[in-house]
Parts: sequence; C-alpha cells; structure tokens
Amino acid sequence: MSDYSHLRLLIAEDQAINQFILKKILGKWSIVPAMVYDGEQAIAAFNSAEFDMIFLDVQMPIMGGYQASKEIRAINKEIPIIAISAAVLPTSLEEAQSYGMNEFIGKPYSPEEIFEVIEKFTGKESKPL
Repeated sequence: MSDYSHLRLLIAEDQAINQFILKKILGKWSIVPAMVYDGEQAIAAFNSAEFDMIFLDVQMPIMGGYQASKEIRAINKEIPIIAISAAVLPTSLEEAQSYGMNEFIGKPYSPEEIFEVIEKFTGKESKPL
C-alpha cells in the first residue's frame, strides 16, 4: 500500500458530521486533513500553508465552494480542487469545472470514491484498507 500520510489536504465543510466522516475515511490512510467551515476560511488556510489537494463543499455559509474555488484559481491554477455536494445533478461536474474545480463527488460518498479521487490526482495507486 502506498504511503499517503504526507499528503496535505484542505477540506472546507460546514457540517461537523461530514467533517467527522471525512476524517474517519482519510484516517484509514493516515491522512490528517486541515478542516475549515467555509470558503473564506479555506482561502485563508490556502494562503497560509501549502496543500496538495482541496475538497470544497459547494454550499456553505459565508462563502460557498464555487466562489472559493474561483478565488483560489486566481492564485493557483494547478492544485486539484474537488467539489463535494449533496445537490447532485447530471450537470454537476460541468458546473464545478466552470468554477475551476477538477472533480465532483456527490454526497453520500463512499470511502472508495474519496480514495479514487486522491489516487487520480496524486498519481499513486493502491488498494484502500
């Protein structure tokens, strides 16, 4: 199994239960993400530390994931940004991409879905625990 413990993930998610679920999923691969509650906090965190990947909930108070992605893209065009949302439509991926996001994951998501996206954008291949 590949070692993912060095990955620096930033997750913006306003719901504590969803933060808990993501921490549990990522903990299986020894990933300890930086967690924030809204898009403004995500931008502040992004500006103060280096990250390998960002997960942004689409609908959050103060600033949603789409706007945060747009602002992060003005600074960094390369970092993978993943949209997560319970509002899943056939056009969700295209809408996320229009804001500079690389991928879209609908809620509820499985650990495998999260892991596949991490693999896709880190170039590592391994089987989840």
